[in-house]
Amino acid sequence: MDNGLVASLLIMGATWTVVGTYIADAEIQMDAQKYEKRITELTTHTLEGAQKMVSYPINRLSYVPEGYELEKEEARTEENNIGKDPVVKIQYQGNEFGFRTVTQKIGKNREGELESWKYDHINSYTFNGFKFEFAYYDGSNVQGMSVTIPVEGYEITMSADILSKEEMEKVLLSMVEK
Repeated sequence: MDNGLVASLLIMGATWTVVGTYIADAEIQMDAQKYEKRITELTTHTLEGAQKMVSYPINRLSYVPEGYELEKEEARTEENNIGKDPVVKIQYQGNEFGFRTVTQKIGKNREGELESWKYDHINSYTFNGFKFEFAYYDGSNVQGMSVTIPVEGYEITMSADILSKEEMEKVLLSMVEK
């Protein structure tokens, strides 16, 4: 066999090996995307669907501060706990600033929790019979607030830009006083 033919066959073989690898990688990536899409379908729920999974109320806001509009609402469960203990996020947006609420079972993964390392100050108090926490930074307009309803086993946490403490209380109370 002549050296040119051998070289051509070797190059073609290498090319097919590389092409075969690309095809296998593409197939793996497509399978992973299908799997990810299926997991998202199983772990994403409507608020009404999430309500059926829990014993406490999942409420939309009945009070929305002026100038804010609903941007997004979602209910998600964890991949290893599909259909149980949803975390419900509702996000509103104003001109430049926004706020979001997170409703979840007490003791859950504590998404949005008012952790002391995130804020300079966290003040606990009772208001209208509910346990509140108000968190803020010195020199910042970003604040957090939570209301806990231990009898029903859930809490709502809120983070907001530029909303006053009083406005945040109104928002959270509109979600628990029905």
